[in-house]
Amino acid sequence: MMYWWWLMTVKLLLFLRIPPTTASDPEILPASPEDFTIPPLPPPDDIDPLYEAWQAFHDLQQHQADEFNREFPIDERLYSSFRKCGNFDLPGERLSDNVQPSNFEIYAELGHLNTFCRIDLTLSLLSHLPTTTVDFQAALESYKRNCLESAQTKSKNPTLSKILTAMGANLQVFESNVVHNNLHAWARHIVRMIERVPGYESKWKMIMIAPGLFDIDFGTPTYKLAESVMQAVQLINHKLPEKTIVVVIRNSKLTFWKHLVNNFDFCKQIHKVWPTHEAKSERLWNMLEERLKKNFRSETFYTHVLNLLEESRPLKVGNTLDISVMSSDCVHFSSRGISLLHTHLWNWLVQPSRQVEWTPLVRPLYCPRPSCPFLVTKTNTYFCPQAKQTDPEEKFKDLSDVMIVTMLLVTVLLYALLLAFIGCGVKRKAPSEIYEHISRRYS
Repeated sequence: MMYWWWLMTVKLLLFLRIPPTTASDPEILPASPEDFTIPPLPPPDDIDPLYEAWQAFHDLQQHQADEFNREFPIDERLYSSFRKCGNFDLPGERLSDNVQPSNFEIYAELGHLNTFCRIDLTLSLLSHLPTTTVDFQAALESYKRNCLESAQTKSKNPTLSKILTAMGANLQVFESNVVHNNLHAWARHIVRMIERVPGYESKWKMIMIAPGLFDIDFGTPTYKLAESVMQAVQLINHKLPEKTIVVVIRNSKLTFWKHLVNNFDFCKQIHKVWPTHEAKSERLWNMLEERLKKNFRSETFYTHVLNLLEESRPLKVGNTLDISVMSSDCVHFSSRGISLLHTHLWNWLVQPSRQVEWTPLVRPLYCPRPSCPFLVTKTNTYFCPQAKQTDPEEKFKDLSDVMIVTMLLVTVLLYALLLAFIGCGVKRKAPSEIYEHISRRYS
C-alpha cells in the first residue's frame, strides 16, 4: 500500500514538472543560516578620488591616534605637578591684573577649534552602486553638524576648564554644542545661559574663543574670521562688562593647516571651500588685536590675544606628519589635539617664559609664578602686587613669621628705651660734672 502511494506521488510530480526541493531531491543539502547571508558586494568599478583620499587620511589618523595615545597618553597624571604649587592669600579686591586661577566661577568656550568630530563620522556618499561618489555639500553639512563634541564632557583628557578646577576653581561650565551660523550667534547663546546664573555679575568669568573655518559660511574668505571674533567680543563686553576675562586664539595665517594641505589630498580639497587671502587676513587680525588691546582692557574686563598658532606646524613622523591631533575632516582638532592645545594655553597664561608657538607634544603643566600668582597681563609682567604665600605643608610658618617680627620689634623697643634712659641720665648731671667726667675719662 505504501509503495503504491509513493509511486503515484512520483508520477504526479513528474506530470506537474515541479522543480526539485530539499524534500524531493536527496542531492540538495538542507538549508543552513549561512545560505541566507548576502555575499559582499564586489568593489565598485569607479571610486571617487576624494573618497579614497579621505579614507587614506582617516585610516592614518586612527592608526596614529591609537599609537600615540598608547605611547604618550594624556590623562589626569598631568595634574600631579600642581602639588608643588603654593597657596596664596591675597587681600584686597580682585582686578584683571591680579585675578588668580582659583577666582573663576564661570567658564565657557566658543569656536570650532574647541570641539572635535564624532569618531564614527564618515564621509557622506551619494550612492554605493555602481560607483562610490562623494556628496561634497552633504559632507560639509555633516561635518558642521557632527563636529561639535565637547572636550569637557566627551573626553577625559585635560582641558582648560579641568585645569582651573584642579587649581581650586569652583566652576560652572557652559556649552552651546549646537549649530551656529557665526561666532556672534554662538556668543549670544552663551551669554544668555550665563545671565541665568544668580549673581553672575559678581563672579569672575572666563570665555575662550578659538575660531575655526566652520565658524564662517562655506565659500567665505578666511579673513572674515577676524570680523566674526570682533562681533563676539563686542557682544560679550556689552552684556558681561564686569569681571570677565576673554581669551582669543589668533589664527590669521592658518599655518598649521597649510602643512596638512601640502601633504594630504583630502585636506587640499576640503580647504578649497574657504578662499584664502593671507595678506588681507593678517592685516585684519592686526587691526583686531590693536582694537582689542585699546578698547577691551580695563580693571574688570580683559581680552587676551594669544599668538600660539601663528607659526605652529604638525610634527614630522617618518615620511609623513602627525595627524593624531586632527579629526577626520582635517579642519577640527581631535580630542587629543584640543587637550594638547589647552595645556599649552594654560602654560602661556601663567608663565611669560612659556609664551611660544604651540608644538603638539605632551608637556607638563606649570604652576603660576610664585612672585606673581596671577594670569599674565602686560602690566603684571613688569610690576606685580605683593603676594603672601602659604605653604600647606608648614603649619606653623605664619606663626613663626609673627614671632620673628615680634622679637625684632621688642628688640628695637628695648634699644630705644635704653637710649632714652641713658639720655635722661646725662641730662640730669650738671655741666661741671659732665666736664669733669669727660676729662677724667680721656686724661
